[in-house]
Amino acid sequence: MEECQILVVDDEADFRETIVKRLQKRRLQVSGAESGEKALEMMAAQTFDVVVLDVKMPGLDGIETLREIKTRNPLRKSSC
Repeated sequence: MEECQILVVDDEADFRETIVKRLQKRRLQVSGAESGEKALEMMAAQTFDVVVLDVKMPGLDGIETLREIKTRNPLRKSSC
């Protein structure tokens, strides 16, 4: 079974980094993005199985980011 790829998106650096580190300690493959725009850029280069989104962010908020993720990456079956 392949390792799940997780993306944590939050504009608050301390919170994002804490979540990323805690998940990595559990031996999960985790990346962080500071904005919806950065998350979409990362998703264009890499496939993620799970995305954890902050709802209230400046610029592209979590809901707008989710809409764009769903448009660009229709549902697919995950290996995790």
